[in-house]
Amino acid sequence: MTRPNQCAHPSEHPRARRASTLLELLVAIPIMALLTALAIALLLSTQRAAQRADHTLAASHELRHASAVLAAELRPLSAHDLVSWSDTSIEFTATVGTGIACAGRGPRDRIDLLPTTDTDGARTSWISPAQTGDGITLFLAPTDSILAPRPYQSILRSTTSTRACARSPLIDSSANPSARTVTLRLTDTLPANVAAGTPVRITRRIHYALYQSGPDWFLGRRELSQNGWDITQPVAGPFLPPRALGVVIKIRNAAGATLLPGDTTAATLHLELRAPTRLTSARRAPRTTPVDSAIVDIALRTANNGAL
Repeated sequence: MTRPNQCAHPSEHPRARRASTLLELLVAIPIMALLTALAIALLLSTQRAAQRADHTLAASHELRHASAVLAAELRPLSAHDLVSWSDTSIEFTATVGTGIACAGRGPRDRIDLLPTTDTDGARTSWISPAQTGDGITLFLAPTDSILAPRPYQSILRSTTSTRACARSPLIDSSANPSARTVTLRLTDTLPANVAAGTPVRITRRIHYALYQSGPDWFLGRRELSQNGWDITQPVAGPFLPPRALGVVIKIRNAAGATLLPGDTTAATLHLELRAPTRLTSARRAPRTTPVDSAIVDIALRTANNGAL
């Protein structure tokens, strides 16, 4: 008995199956490419958002740090401590140490300060160790014609640690037999021997300004010594360049008027800092850079006789 021929379904034919698989692959490849592109775009967007957040936090941190450092050094100043300033820089005389003279000796070029103690910080205290070239101001006793203390200024030649004040009435040697005084040697001689109890102030010239390192601008600090200005030390940054007002400094009088350098009627110091919160590539077209800012206003200390 002859069976009829059984024809296979076209879809079950090997060639048909290969054609169907190829068609499915041609459709799947664009879909997979599209999904991959979407995933990459989402990943890049997330990465850029994280970078923007990091840059914003970093800028905020730099602004807080710079504001704190500047406020700590500028807050104790009086108008007479300001030496010069511009829109983006300031130079001033900062106090690095204070003390009380317990004796004066030698050819009137040495001053012995009360030793530093843990229980009496008002005797002698140092913000920074004294160094050759620092300024020394002594407030000599008043005279019959001058009722206020007389400021006398000199330059520090050297410092040594001694026991020169062991017999001074200001020191109880029995209570602190190991206490050692600091002897300041000056570049000139005093008009008279320094009386025990004379206040002494040690100062140093400080300069803050924006400086460029590579493509970025930073706030830098320098100190003046007998060998001249030292190397600029970075404080914080990066900030906007001077032309974009990365740092703005204004000295004002009590009425709020902006003063020019040399004016001793300064009452307040106005400081503005601006930092970019996003890094921009030099290859891209110029565009507005988002910034974060900080503003600090400092009331200058009242001074008498231009020295206290």
